[in-house]
Amino acid sequence: MFLYGELTGKTPPVNFATGELAPQMEWNTDTIQAFYPGVDANAANALRVLMMSIIYGDFVPGFLVDTFGSSGQYMTMPLDNWLFGWRDPVSAFVAGDVTDPSLGWSKLETNQTYFGSGGISTGPASIYVKCTGHNSDCDKGEAISEDGSNQLSWKNNAMFAATFGLVTPVNLNETTGGFLTGSGDMVNAGGYGVTAVVCDGTGEVKGIPVDECTASIDPTTNPITAKLIKSFTLLDATTPALPVYFGTEISMMSEDISGLIISGSSTSTFYLDTRTGVDMASAPNMTDLQPVFEIQLSSEIEDGDAEDMESAIVQNQEYMGWWMNFDNGFDYVALLLYIGGVALIIMHFVMAGKDEE
Repeated sequence: MFLYGELTGKTPPVNFATGELAPQMEWNTDTIQAFYPGVDANAANALRVLMMSIIYGDFVPGFLVDTFGSSGQYMTMPLDNWLFGWRDPVSAFVAGDVTDPSLGWSKLETNQTYFGSGGISTGPASIYVKCTGHNSDCDKGEAISEDGSNQLSWKNNAMFAATFGLVTPVNLNETTGGFLTGSGDMVNAGGYGVTAVVCDGTGEVKGIPVDECTASIDPTTNPITAKLIKSFTLLDATTPALPVYFGTEISMMSEDISGLIISGSSTSTFYLDTRTGVDMASAPNMTDLQPVFEIQLSSEIEDGDAEDMESAIVQNQEYMGWWMNFDNGFDYVALLLYIGGVALIIMHFVMAGKDEE
């Protein structure tokens, strides 16, 4: 609570006497005296210096560097470690035992073990439930739940309660799983945020008509402190303690009849807030954010699959030529009818050229 007050300039939104939510107040010497009866103004100011200068400013950084054998404030590692697994001894220490080789591991990409861990498992795979389109209560391809919950794992009801409502829940419902309906679609950006999909144009991908859709997350409104710390305490809402932000720009092309996404790309960026002190308690401007890591992804339907889709969906919608791909028995019936029709026309002219007898 004290750290939150010093870093944000406000009290937590709770009445600690009753445990009920309450309006936030300015964090200053007077509020510290109110929280700690019997502490005068001089002692309150001394507590603030002790916390922010001596403990948080000097002791904690030195303790982390000296205790865990770090050569400085930053850790350098190969890209494979960054993506597939690295061990942070501080996280292991917080988890309970810095000497336990199974603790303190993290990763960005999905894999069964951590890179360089010697086979330490990342745990059971997540279970995703998607709508198949056979239920009238949901649209085909939309997410229903992840590991039994329809909320982001770091923005759920438990986090909302632990942070006194400062980190609000985000639902996964209606996030796309490969199809777009054109109305109310959402996209889950790798678990770092959920945002709306906007379709405002049309185009063509490998001969297939598509709807052009975009989605974006503004990094200035999306701190991911709670996802990175995930302690389910007030610390998760103390953004200045770990001021990391996430933003993304997503482009999707969906086949205009089925809604199947056949092409897409995204650029996702992690940012650090470069401001200092209580300035970081307010939302930053883009000029305050320093990009530190970027992930670019792109995917497009294969040529063979595009030909099959063009035949099965696009050509089958043609008014006169729907049968010319011969993808089912009715196409051959149509061919026979065309041949019979042409034969009858020829016979008509032949017969018309003869005497009436």
